[in-house]
Order: sequence, then structure tokens, then C-alpha cells
Amino acid sequence: MIEDLFKNKKVKRIFGTAGSGKTTRLIEIIEELLLNDVKPEEICFCSFTNKAVDEMVERISKKFENIDRECFKFFRTIHSLCFSLSNNKRMMTQKDLQKIAKKEGLEVSNYNSIEEGAGSKKGDRVVAIENLSRLKMTDLYTAWKNNNFNDIEFFRVEDWQKRLMKFKSENNLSDFTDLLQNFNKVPLPVKYMIVDEAQDLSPLQWKALDIMSKNCELIVVAGDDDQAIYNWAGADVNYILNIKSDEDEILSTSHRMPKNIYKLSREILNRIENRREKEGEQKERKGCVKTMPSFESISFKKNEEYLILVRNRFQANYIIENLERSGLHFSYFGISSIANKETTAIKIWEKYRKTKVISMGEWDKCKIFSSKLHGIKYECKDNKFLNFKWFDVFDLMEKRFYYRELLKRGVKFSDDPKIKVSTIHQAKGGEADNVILLTDVSGNTLRNINDDSEHRVWYVAVSRTKNNLYIIREQSNKFYRIN
Repeated sequence: MIEDLFKNKKVKRIFGTAGSGKTTRLIEIIEELLLNDVKPEEICFCSFTNKAVDEMVERISKKFENIDRECFKFFRTIHSLCFSLSNNKRMMTQKDLQKIAKKEGLEVSNYNSIEEGAGSKKGDRVVAIENLSRLKMTDLYTAWKNNNFNDIEFFRVEDWQKRLMKFKSENNLSDFTDLLQNFNKVPLPVKYMIVDEAQDLSPLQWKALDIMSKNCELIVVAGDDDQAIYNWAGADVNYILNIKSDEDEILSTSHRMPKNIYKLSREILNRIENRREKEGEQKERKGCVKTMPSFESISFKKNEEYLILVRNRFQANYIIENLERSGLHFSYFGISSIANKETTAIKIWEKYRKTKVISMGEWDKCKIFSSKLHGIKYECKDNKFLNFKWFDVFDLMEKRFYYRELLKRGVKFSDDPKIKVSTIHQAKGGEADNVILLTDVSGNTLRNINDDSEHRVWYVAVSRTKNNLYIIREQSNKFYRIN
């Protein structure tokens, strides 16, 4: 129960609105502890992602150069902390999961294709229900009854749970939720615990932290309930809202959002019933909010950064096709639109034309993209090919028209893309000068369009904006109304 957490401990809560400098505030707290002769080994910093933990260690290390980075050994994610306290170090892989599911007649997605915990396949949904029952510390029937997957029979979830437990037992394997359940229940040897992104924690994760913090003098819980968008992964926003606290600190000023975009974000926040108020004074700087009739109506400016946000992953397919047709360099879900093997071959060929020198390995890298070079061994290559530019030689290169357009625009293949395509969930924690927001949603999302959890998702989307927000008008009858 929430009221049983961190009993007899001093607890401080920090609520930080989007762009309010919450990370900077946590760094100040850690720096103050270190300046007061607290050893880094006596501090635990726990966050949701490895990236957030690494950033924290990096920023503190720059100021305290005399402290070895290895001393920050309790700066980790919760799963990493539990892994360090676990006897079983053998972890299940997604391939293991797919193997078991196949025997059950279920198909499970790869990690990359899973969207928001349960992908498009029935097996994904069965796996999600079983896992949620553990993360939320509830029985399997309740987890099944509370889900929105109407095509899942309870007996399938029961069978899956039995099969999964048997497989893990026979092979001495653990999954990530097992780490939270089965780690050695001993307190960490730390006096101070700082928990970041606390709104994203599941009841099981809160329980693990409660055990680990038994020796602590102070526990700092930081987060933003308005950005609690991982309820599908077991997170429960009620914990950060209702945990007992000796002191609350509110970071209410957004240093990211211009005044008018902040005002728009407030309109979305006002739709949330269960939240902590964090309104404060905002900067007078004004940005631009434009409603556009379609994605094609956006004019991308050279050297400006853009973050394109979609609610559901499949919606990005159309965006990706449009960007490629326009000859724009971009990344999607962290993957560059430029394939390394293809651009390497282009560079090799153009160097070959200039120097008349190419190695056997380089020749082989070019051959796979050219029907003209097939069957021609390195020793038998003919210099007549030097008359052909890469575009004419690489007729099997799927995206050669796209690469030619990029080069015409002066794009260097080594440049980082200024345009990023992402789901709203993946963009959490990010920001950009220009945000392009598509408002269409899937049918499954539409069923919960008026829930607090959905309003929070769209608040996160709008609050990524540093300067200009372009809202793409809905293209279907399934959408979220921003304004």
C-alpha cells in the first residue's frame, strides 16, 4: 500500500513541470551532499533509463573531477540495482519469449515492433497482461479483466503464465520483472536515495525501492504526474501523488515553452482530473502555434531542427515516405534514413573514379548494389567502369534516387539529421525548436481518448516545443482535439 512506503523516513517530493529544470535541481542536491562530505558511495540515484543515469554521472563528474566515476556505483536504473542484488544473472531474451509463444500457438513481436507494451499481434497482448499482473502486484484474473484487449480469453493468459514459469524454472532464467520480484531483499548501504521520473514507476518498483532504502536518512522523490504516460507498462501515478511527504518543492516555471505554447499546454492539463497543480509565472517570450491542413503543407527550413510526433507508430510510415520523396535527411525512431552500407559503397565508388584504386574488400561492398558488377571478380575488373557515376552503376540500390536528391541538396552523409520522427512516448524527455504534431490516433487509442492518461500523452507532446508548434489537422474521424 502507498501509505506503507518509506515508513519512519524523511521524504522530500519535487514536482517539476515540463522544461522546469528538474534535472538541474537534482544535481544541485547531489552536489550539496558531496560538498558536505557525503561520500558518493553513500548516495543512490535511480532513474528510468540508462541515458538519464549516464547524463547525471557525467554532469556531476565535470564539477567533481577528483571523484572517480566508479564511486557512483549506486547511480543506476531500478532494474540494474535489482540485477546487482540478484543471484540469477541469466536473463531471458526476446527470442526466448518468441520461442515459448510459438509452442503456445502465439506470435510475439520483436522489440522494435512492439508499440506501447502490446503490439499488433495477439501474443503481445497475452504477454502484456501476464507481465502487468506482476508489475501491478495484482492477481492474473484482475489484470485480465482490467485490460482493453477484448480478443484475449482468460484461459490463454493462464496457459501462458504456466508455460512461461516452467520455461524459466527449467532453464534458470529471469525476465526483467523477475528481477524486481526476486532480488535479495537487503537494504543498500546508502544514506541518501534520489528517485527521478517517479511518475513512471510501477507498484512493484516502488516496493523494491522501499526495501533498498531502509538505511536511508533522506529519500528524494522527483517527477511530474502530468507526464505519467507509462500506465500501459504498469506505472501508477497515484504513488507520486499520494506518498507521504515531509516537504514538497514545486518547480513551476517552464524554461522551454514560449508563453503561448505554455498556455495551450495548460488547456490540455485542465482536462486531467487527477493531478497536482504546478502553475507558475512564465517567460514573456512568444512562440508560434499554427494549425496546418496536412503534413505536405509544412516547409522545412535548412539547418533548423524538427521533431515530428505521431501517437501510434504505424502512422510514421506515411511521414517517412513523404520525407524520402522530398529528399530530406531524417531519423525515425532513432534510425538514420541513410543506410551505412549504401552510402559507404557510394563513397568508395566515387573515390575509385578519382584515384583508380580500389581494394578487393571495397569492390565486394560495391558489387552487391550493381547488376553490372555481378560475376566480375576483383582480378577481372575493367577500368571502363570508371566512366560511370555511382548512380548509374548501383542500379540495385533501393534508395539511390533518395541519395542522389540528398547530394543535390548538399547533404553530407556524415551529418546528423535535423529532422527526427518519433512517437510521443519515445520523445519524452526530448525537445526541439520546431515540433510537428499529428493528431490522428488508432482505433484502440480512440477508445480511451478522454482518459487522464491520454490527456497526459498530448501534454507531453505539446510541451516538447521550444519555439514553433505545427499542429496537423486530423485526416480521419479518429483524432485527439488539441485546441
